[in-house]
Amino acid sequence: MGFKEEYAKFTQPSNEREQYVLKVIKSLPREQIVRSMKPITVTRPDGAKLTYKVMPDYVMIEGMRVPMSGATAQKVADHFGLSLPNAMIAKEIYQNADVKVSAKPLSGSGTTVGDKKYTGKDVVTTGVGYAPFALTYNDKINQQLSEKGVKDDQIVSGFAKDIIAPVKPGQLGLYGLFDSKGNPIQGGTGSTPHDTSIHTEYGSFVRLISPDVTITYPDGKEEKKSINDVYHLNRYNPTQPGQAPKAAPMTGNKATQVATFTPGKPQSGRLQLLQRIDEILNKFPTV
Repeated sequence: MGFKEEYAKFTQPSNEREQYVLKVIKSLPREQIVRSMKPITVTRPDGAKLTYKVMPDYVMIEGMRVPMSGATAQKVADHFGLSLPNAMIAKEIYQNADVKVSAKPLSGSGTTVGDKKYTGKDVVTTGVGYAPFALTYNDKINQQLSEKGVKDDQIVSGFAKDIIAPVKPGQLGLYGLFDSKGNPIQGGTGSTPHDTSIHTEYGSFVRLISPDVTITYPDGKEEKKSINDVYHLNRYNPTQPGQAPKAAPMTGNKATQVATFTPGKPQSGRLQLLQRIDEILNKFPTV
């Protein structure tokens, strides 16, 4: 039996599902992930250019992008010696993506699992962590990418929430789901009230990034620094089953700090409404 069938057996979020996901992902060759990573370059206000590498797509098993908790995401990043992004990096990845796909969340469109049809409301009441929804949403993403004619080495973005480094202790960081105008439905700092131990969503995945960044200054001088020092990433702490972890900030040289993330422009009234709807829906229990 393949990964998808085994994953679907867990149905709703649980410690057992997180343990299974982590075990399977750890079986992936690190070289496979590292070789696939692509560089992106962004320019700071002072003219310096920052270059770091990112996975072109999210962590996948047998072609399926795998939802997981924040704590599991941190363990995956640590296992491969890579890092989780923060909201700023997630936005930079979207802005520099080769192919951008507008998000079409199941809570708006509804979906079909087998012979059963779910309305958008049904999706919410059933739970955004319901395993079959992850399978159908992946199929939906793949269809969108296929229609765009995407190639394997292209950076893709827009259709999912990135599981990002925690903004606040004990709270899950999520950022993404970009609309047709390029605005994130799950925006702001990315902080959510969800727990970090087992909360998962059908459209929230992990895109790993390089642990270092190359800074090219206006005078041509280059310097390599830890991405934690440059972007001041926080971490999810290890937890015991059923416990929510606390975030411990990485220390770094404040002189290298880039500006704190803020949206590029005020959100439209429609986007504010979508954001509010998203926040309300996310408060529904998933187990």
